[in-house]
Amino acid sequence: DEDMTLDYAGFSTFDTLVRAQRVFEVEQALLITQAWHLPRALFIADALGLEARGCSAPSRPVAGLWRLQAREWIARVATVGDLYLWGREPYFLGPLEPLDISSPAWPQLVEPAPE
Repeated sequence: DEDMTLDYAGFSTFDTLVRAQRVFEVEQALLITQAWHLPRALFIADALGLEARGCSAPSRPVAGLWRLQAREWIARVATVGDLYLWGREPYFLGPLEPLDISSPAWPQLVEPAPE
């Protein structure tokens, strides 16, 4: 069984999530990314109808943080355009490659740990 896969044609968050849905036939996803990126990734997943939960990875100090923040702000604006204005498709969709994901792990992955 594959519970995780790499998307070699996911050139953006939008592309990766569209491909997860259409190419890999993913219906539920656990998104693990940086805290600053997670809200946009979850927003895109929700807009596409994917059931997604998120987990932020630990961050390290970044040189040029202001550039990263500016880039993320631009990406958030572009995301609205991709989803609702331009009808953008992924740069490369590719052939259907359904994943054999064992869904029983889903509740264990997304439920908060008991305190």
